[in-house]
Amino acid sequence: MCHISPSLKGTYHWKSQSRLVFKPKLENVSTGQEYILSLDLKRYFKDIPAEIQFAGFKFRIAPLSMVVKCGMPRPMAASSNNMQIEISVSLNEKVEIGDLEKLFRFEGPVSEGITTQWNEDEMQEGLYKVFVSNITRMPSPSELIVHWTALNHKAE
Repeated sequence: MCHISPSLKGTYHWKSQSRLVFKPKLENVSTGQEYILSLDLKRYFKDIPAEIQFAGFKFRIAPLSMVVKCGMPRPMAASSNNMQIEISVSLNEKVEIGDLEKLFRFEGPVSEGITTQWNEDEMQEGLYKVFVSNITRMPSPSELIVHWTALNHKAE
């Protein structure tokens, strides 16, 4: 559809007759990198004048800003031996839940058998909740470690 240099993989679709949307794959994005997009409009519009046939511009990928807040463990209603934690994730832009899930990893002595359920807040764009469930209650204090990566940045 178009050429991006340096190479940036992703998917394109026309949202309207004048708006082309490109969604880069998160794993190959370099934040702060300058990219150049070149587009031959004649491939899409037959009657375009020669003087505006080629379009191009420069852009940079802004870093994904993320705020993660973990709630306190609480017993699950169905089981007194399992706990659940609600984690709130606030981003500076909307992302697909599948892409967001890839950025998180859970580990620790109580992580075996846990399940996660991701939800997007319908009222506030960029706000997501993940419910981490089936955390085994241990007789002594233990920990569940939440790791997350925001593109090129890692935090714990």
